[in-house]
Amino acid sequence: MDNTYLLFIFALLLSNERIGLLQMLDIATSLLAKLKAQPITPELTLLINRLDLMLDTYHANIIKWQGDKSRSLGKVDNFTKVLLTVPFVLDTWKTAVKTAMPGDKNVLLVLFGNDISRFYQGKQANILRAFENLFELMHDYSDLTALQLKVADFIVVINDSFDSKTTVKDNVIIDSKTINNSHKLLGGLVLGTFGRLIDDNQLNPFIVESYFERSVMKRNIKDPEKLRVNQSMVLVTAGVTVNAAQVEMHKKGYLVFESKLDVPVIVWTAASASSPAPFGAFVIPALGKVKVKVSDLGSSLNDFLLFMVQSGLLDGKIKVTSLKNK
Repeated sequence: MDNTYLLFIFALLLSNERIGLLQMLDIATSLLAKLKAQPITPELTLLINRLDLMLDTYHANIIKWQGDKSRSLGKVDNFTKVLLTVPFVLDTWKTAVKTAMPGDKNVLLVLFGNDISRFYQGKQANILRAFENLFELMHDYSDLTALQLKVADFIVVINDSFDSKTTVKDNVIIDSKTINNSHKLLGGLVLGTFGRLIDDNQLNPFIVESYFERSVMKRNIKDPEKLRVNQSMVLVTAGVTVNAAQVEMHKKGYLVFESKLDVPVIVWTAASASSPAPFGAFVIPALGKVKVKVSDLGSSLNDFLLFMVQSGLLDGKIKVTSLKNK
């Protein structure tokens, strides 16, 4: 008999890093069901119990990781939306200052300086400090008491978006490590079960093939040789709110973004270079690297990638890698 599939099972389980998270879940679930369908023996019961327990733990870890990851993307998006409002908010506050103190021509320079980019660019601590400094400076102007309270409220909004994003991001990192460990443990147990089944069926080892569904074992195997790569470098120009670029996008593939900008960037696909950002557009974190399905960025008919950033940025680049399954 042809032992090709039996060797394939062994080779795949031996290098289980090629098995995706959900695929490992399906492999173990299918194997457990096949084991439970066999005549029960004390040895088999012990094997089933071990696999059942580890599978439950693995499944729970995946659910938690997916939930935290989803919330993390939401928090990053919320944080970006807050930052995108800053220039408008500052303009409103400047108008309020002019109205409250029309005779003082230097107060705007004292409060806001010549460059307002410190209020929405850079590290979290620096952005917060810029608003806190503004709040403290307003102590010297009794006519700005009402506006000072608005600044205090806005500081709370920024703090909340930062704190929420940081907390969930930390959870995602912890969950990812937990999943990687449990993925290895579950993969090792499945491999051990495979070996035990081979040992128990030495006279006819091909029976073991029936415990591993072909459709599950051969689905979405991670193999770098099955990916075609195309890279582009997108230049984000200072002072341009929306930057458009045409890059190769495979409708059933992925895009990997590596941002060299120190502020978050909103990205979406569009049919033209001037289409507005849709609600829920994807967010690339500051100096971040993310992978996203092309289908998650918009319609399959879209040819343009659009990037939205705050005005007043220094020129920067975003590396875009296009991946396509053969």
